[in-house]
Amino acid sequence: MHMPTSRPVALAVELDQPDVVLKKLHRMKTGNGWETGWGGFKVDVIRVTGQDRWLIRLSAEDLLHLTFSLEVQEDYLVVSNLPMTYRPRITGRMEPALHHMAAMFNPAEANQTKRAFEMAALDQSRQAVQSGLGVLYAFHWSGITHPDQAMQLSRNLFGFTPVHPAPGNFVKTPEGPASSTFGTLDEARQPALDAIQEPYGSFPNLRGLDLTFQFEQEGLRTRITWELQPR
Repeated sequence: MHMPTSRPVALAVELDQPDVVLKKLHRMKTGNGWETGWGGFKVDVIRVTGQDRWLIRLSAEDLLHLTFSLEVQEDYLVVSNLPMTYRPRITGRMEPALHHMAAMFNPAEANQTKRAFEMAALDQSRQAVQSGLGVLYAFHWSGITHPDQAMQLSRNLFGFTPVHPAPGNFVKTPEGPASSTFGTLDEARQPALDAIQEPYGSFPNLRGLDLTFQFEQEGLRTRITWELQPR
């Protein structure tokens, strides 16, 4: 069973001597992994044929597999957590307006794994609904059969209300409380992704966001710039 990471993450580390680092990578021993002796943990190092690019695979008891790639691009050591499907490239450099600290966010890049994000969000919604149904069933067995009444009573007694994430809502059925989208505790269901119309994620119209910081005598100066998706 393989459990790949679904979020693409790339880490670029600036190098003082990229040629030296590349030579050390060339001398790195490759082949079948070695056991660490702890929990069946195993490390494999494989060089990609014809490239100065290495795959590092971490395995635990042959159940959990995490694969990373290492390569030197220009003056940077680039690490990627999805080496088979996501190939980050150094395309240039930008000097930030303020120089002590900088962060860049590109939420549009997440579209490469949009379906994985949607599936994770849908699965979390289903689990939240199942937890809410457990609370509603307790009131149902006590005679409060309508979900709206049960949710109001839950807030009055315990200070919280079961929440039904989008899509759908809690409904009353002859058998007890249910979700219009995710079914009941005994018959859980989940819609196909193609049937979901609600957008997932924060700031869906945001292409990029840059933050830079600079410490000055009078305090901390911050500059924020953003770019929106073209309409």
